[in-house]
Amino acid sequence: MVLKSISGGVAALSLFSFVLPAYGQAICRPQLAIKDVRFSQMVGVKRYWWASIEVDSSRCVESSGRFEMKFVRLKENAKDLKFTERVGWQRGPTDVVMEFWADEAVLEYQIGYVPTCTCSD
Repeated sequence: MVLKSISGGVAALSLFSFVLPAYGQAICRPQLAIKDVRFSQMVGVKRYWWASIEVDSSRCVESSGRFEMKFVRLKENAKDLKFTERVGWQRGPTDVVMEFWADEAVLEYQIGYVPTCTCSD
């Protein structure tokens, strides 16, 4: 019984030795940071939420890509709404602009999923 356990463990380790090198490669992602956030003045019955995102993509071959922003929206006569928007980034400062009705506001916001990029090294 002990011999079977040992041989099973050795077989599992030898299997992982073929699989692990692929997982050992570097994973690169652009580094995103929210720097400034504000709401515009009313434009008709709408206003705009604006954020400046600083992008450090120095480890990436690509100079642009997509990422997710997560929001919680407040509305005067409705439940809070959680939603996610896919937006684009480019090297350096990137602006994200979202449109809201006059009776809406942003309670929470955060950078969500940021896909990997091709490593430049």
